[in-house]
Amino acid sequence: MMIRTLAATLLLTATAAHAVPYTLPSSAERPYAQLQSADGSMMLCATWVRSGECDVAPGNYRLVTYTPDWTGQSSSVTIGESSSGITLSEAFEICDQAEPDTIVTIDEQSTAQCTASCPAGTVPISTSCTVTDARTFQPTLIEFGGGSCLWANPNSEIYFAGAVCASSDLFQ
Repeated sequence: MMIRTLAATLLLTATAAHAVPYTLPSSAERPYAQLQSADGSMMLCATWVRSGECDVAPGNYRLVTYTPDWTGQSSSVTIGESSSGITLSEAFEICDQAEPDTIVTIDEQSTAQCTASCPAGTVPISTSCTVTDARTFQPTLIEFGGGSCLWANPNSEIYFAGAVCASSDLFQ
């Protein structure tokens, strides 16, 4: 037991000695942010916890920024070391049937549209579309791409659109 306690103390001391201060970004459009482990399984710090104080070991993390209505946008960040390779981020949007412009009827055909917006300077390279609580039958996904999903015969209350985003200069 004594060896485990000593090993844990040394590990915590070594980790703290190599910690890097990180300032969570904040703006009027995205006033809330949190830093998560790279796989998103653990929140490490947030603007609403301890005033956003954040000291982490150098490495790769997931940064999630939120609008005032808590719509999240995720991106990968490297802290304390230079990043190499392709940087990807994720964007998500939740659309409620009750929101204006979610359900549109044209020529007696009802459709539901939900679009995830990539951060500035990035473009969508993959799109995901999901519905929940569909009533009698699943709405038919008729078009998707560029972070946007379009369903025919919408009968769900909640629609989800997701996008994986990459730097726009990657394709130049």
